[in-house]
Amino acid sequence: MFEFFRFELRQQLRSPLLWMMGALFAALAFGAAATDVIQLGGGIGNVHRNAPMIVVQFLGIFTLIGMLFIAMSINGALLRDFEQGTAELIFASPIKRRDYVAGRIAAAVLGCLLIYALIGFGI
Repeated sequence: MFEFFRFELRQQLRSPLLWMMGALFAALAFGAAATDVIQLGGGIGNVHRNAPMIVVQFLGIFTLIGMLFIAMSINGALLRDFEQGTAELIFASPIKRRDYVAGRIAAAVLGCLLIYALIGFGI
């Protein structure tokens, strides 16, 4: 499982899509927290933009927006071998399917958590 995790994490970190989405979400989060021009979730009134409730509201909105990216990232991780025709080689060897899928999904989830860390950094 660790080898699949390491390989997939290396693939995720080399992907320009991960870094572009991270930069885009961090810039949107910074803009929403720094200025009145970008509003997420309606007006916040007289509350400071770094108040805990506002930060939670921003993270909730970015979670809803980011669900599409998460689905795309995990699907790409699981379908890459089937698209390239190497799945037959992997499943013909004595590898447990559970280890294969768990390693790939764990690396994709870690890549998505990196994006959410960038969102928090942007806020």
